[in-house]
Amino acid sequence: MLLTSSFNIRGGRVLSLLRPCVLLNLTKLILLSFAATFLLFPSSSLAQSTGVEVKSKNFVLTGDISVVEGKRLVKDLEIFRLSLFKLFKVELEPEATPVKIYALKSTTQFQRLVKNKTVAGVYKKNIHGPIFVLDAKGGFKSGDAARRVALHEYVHHVIATYTNQKFPRWYNEGYANFLANFEIKKGKFIIGAPDRNYGLYLKRASWMSMDTLIASVNQYPFQSGSLRGSQRDIQDAFYAQSWLAVTYLQTNPNYARKSGEYLQRVHQGEDSIQAFTSTFEQSPEEFGRILKSFLKQNKFLHYPFPLSKLEKKPEMTIRKLSPSEFQTAMIQANMQFN
Repeated sequence: MLLTSSFNIRGGRVLSLLRPCVLLNLTKLILLSFAATFLLFPSSSLAQSTGVEVKSKNFVLTGDISVVEGKRLVKDLEIFRLSLFKLFKVELEPEATPVKIYALKSTTQFQRLVKNKTVAGVYKKNIHGPIFVLDAKGGFKSGDAARRVALHEYVHHVIATYTNQKFPRWYNEGYANFLANFEIKKGKFIIGAPDRNYGLYLKRASWMSMDTLIASVNQYPFQSGSLRGSQRDIQDAFYAQSWLAVTYLQTNPNYARKSGEYLQRVHQGEDSIQAFTSTFEQSPEEFGRILKSFLKQNKFLHYPFPLSKLEKKPEMTIRKLSPSEFQTAMIQANMQFN
C-alpha cells in the first residue's frame, strides 16, 4: 500500500515555539543528494577507531559511536517507522532490504564520504539498497541534532520507497523536517513539534522569494547559481521556509485538504507556481505573508498518538567492532555509498 500524499489530523495541542535555546549552525542542514564518486578513507585516520554494529529488523547501523548511542538511535528509528506506518495506515511489513546507516563522529570523515561540507546527513538508494550517512557529532538523544537528521533521512526513504508520487524539492524537505520533529512522551509519539532553530532563524534572517521556493521542484535553489547571496544563506532560508510552509499546510485543515491536489498536479507535470496558485487560490507571495503572521503568532499544533507494546521494545543485536573491523566497514561504506 502507498502512503497518502497528505494528512489532516484533528485534536492537536498548541505549543510555543520561541523558547530560549542555542541557535544551531543552520548551514549544516540536510540535503538529499546523490554523490557518485569513489573515495578511500585515509587508513591512518581510522586505524585506532573502534565501532559498533546494531541490527534490527529494518535497520543496520554502523558507526564509531557507543553501544548506548547505537541502541538508542535504532530503537527510535524502529518506533518512528512503526508510528509513521500506523499514522498513514500503511500495511506493516519489514523493509525489503534493511536500511544501512553509517554514523561518523568525525565531521571531516563524514564530509569526505559525502563530498559536501554544508550538510549533516545524506540519503541515497542504489543497487546496495537504501543507505544514509550521518554526522553523529550532534548526538542521538531526544532533541539532538543528529537524531533529527536520522529521522529526516528516513522520511526521504519512506517517500522514495512507499509512494509513487513526485514531491517537489521544497515539499520533500519541508515534509521530512515536519515529521522529523518527533518526540516520545508518556507512552505516546508526537509529531508536529516546532523546530525552534528554524523559527529563530526566520525571525532574524531575510527570506528568499516564495516564488523561488515553490518553483523548487527538480533542483535546489542554492544549486542553480542564479540567486544573489551566499550558498549557505540561500540554503538556510530554503530549509527553514520549507519547514514552516509544510508545517502550516499540514496543521491547517483548509490547506491540508488541498495539499494532495497540489502535489498530484505537480506530479502530472503542471508548473508548480501555477498549480499552487490555482489549488490554494493565492500566490506564493501571498502565502508567504500568511506564514510570517503564523510565525509571529507563535502557536504550533502537535499531535500525540499512543504507542503499542511492540513499538516500545524492538529487537536488536549488538556487535562491537575492533579497529580493523571498523576500518573495513568504512571502506565498504565508501564502496556502497559512492
